[in-house]
Amino acid sequence: SQAYIPTSPTVILNGCRNGSIVEWDTRHAASRSSGGHQHAASNARPRQHGSSSSSSMKQQGQAASVCWLHSMNNGIHILSSNMANGLEVLDRRMCMRSVRQFRGHMNSHTRLQCCVDREERIVVAGGEDGMVRAWSLGTGNLLHAADLAPTASKPGHSQYENYHHQ
Repeated sequence: SQAYIPTSPTVILNGCRNGSIVEWDTRHAASRSSGGHQHAASNARPRQHGSSSSSSMKQQGQAASVCWLHSMNNGIHILSSNMANGLEVLDRRMCMRSVRQFRGHMNSHTRLQCCVDREERIVVAGGEDGMVRAWSLGTGNLLHAADLAPTASKPGHSQYENYHHQ
């Protein structure tokens, strides 16, 4: 996952499969690797976040692939979703320390998108459990949860039953 910092348009954040978030400055020269993929040159000095014990993505004892990033508050905060049911606000000024977590998000194996309103007050995320949840970005409180999974996908129900009962 990638996100640009609005106040620093040459800075891009990359969420990685190992759970780290790497910050790159695109003004530095890039070179081609032997595989033909672009990577930052050694003078780019990427700042890697998430490798310290203070990051909640690592506190769970496992590397959680970062699947979504969103820059907020002019790049001071980063909203991040990972594949260990994590949805949280990280502070770039404090080496990506988690400053707010949103409880209840369910994602363990897929890249699920989230949405932030224009005023950066609410985040909405769909979960693998069929729930769509909305949280306050200011408090982390759950504001609303809606079950949008079809009944047929719920345990104990079959597609056949639903078809004949309509």
